[in-house]
Amino acid sequence: MKKHLAPDLSALISTAAAAQLLMVTPTWLRRLERDGWFAKAERGQYRLTDLVQGFIRYLRDEDRRATKTASFAKVQDSRAEEIQLRIDERRKVQIAAGQAAAVQVIDEFFGILKADLLAIPARVTLDVALRRKIEDEMGAAFGAAAKRACAAADCVENAGATINHAVHGAPRRKGHR
Repeated sequence: MKKHLAPDLSALISTAAAAQLLMVTPTWLRRLERDGWFAKAERGQYRLTDLVQGFIRYLRDEDRRATKTASFAKVQDSRAEEIQLRIDERRKVQIAAGQAAAVQVIDEFFGILKADLLAIPARVTLDVALRRKIEDEMGAAFGAAAKRACAAADCVENAGATINHAVHGAPRRKGHR
């Protein structure tokens, strides 16, 4: 019958053997020792009992695991926030492009309509004074409409600058004034 020998728990083992036993690198082992999980018995030597018990305490340590979990959650939250910011930025660009396209369509339509309407006084009457009066009233009506459009555009983000440029920008067609 084979006799089992009890291991010598006070035995000293080298850094390399301790690292191999715990399945960590010697550098990681020295970090655990520096952090106080176990102490060296002698230079480059660890007491087997202290080493194993210290490593078990390290693995069971709730504070370390909670900190690691909290750090991981913080990183995840930061990544999610960054992704959301990128999505919001893309949406802003898409909305601005859509608004600019809509304003361009409106500008094309109303620009031609305005030119057609301003041509009516010349077609209707030869009386220059009456024609100027009608043109002035139409100009005032167009000016009031432009102010209302700008006021309405101020309520919509990004549209204000586009409409202001369309209303107050360089005219596409020059009138007779």
